[in-house]
Amino acid sequence: MTRAEVLKTIFDIQGIGITKVFSKKDIPFLDVGRLSNTAPIAKTALEFGLFQNEKKFRSDKKVTRAEFAEYLYTIDQKLKNEILSDQNIQIIQLI
Repeated sequence: MTRAEVLKTIFDIQGIGITKVFSKKDIPFLDVGRLSNTAPIAKTALEFGLFQNEKKFRSDKKVTRAEFAEYLYTIDQKLKNEILSDQNIQIIQLI
C-alpha cells in the first residue's frame, strides 16, 4: 500500500476526521498541492506529528510493515495523550 492509502486507512479505522479546510502554508510539502486529493491526508498526518521535518510527502511511496507500525503507534500515542489530557481537565473541574 502507498503512504496515502495507509494513512487514510488508519484514520478511518481510528475514527479520525480528515482535515479538509486549510491554507497552502499549512502544508509544507513540495509535492502536495493544496487542492490535491492527498492534501487533507498530509495535513492530518502533520497534526499527528508525522513527517514534521520532511520536504516531500511522497504519497505514492510503498510503505513497509515497520513504517505502518510506526504510523499506527505515533497516532495511537497522540490519541491516548489527548484522552488523558481531557480526563485531567474534567477532574480539575470537579474539584
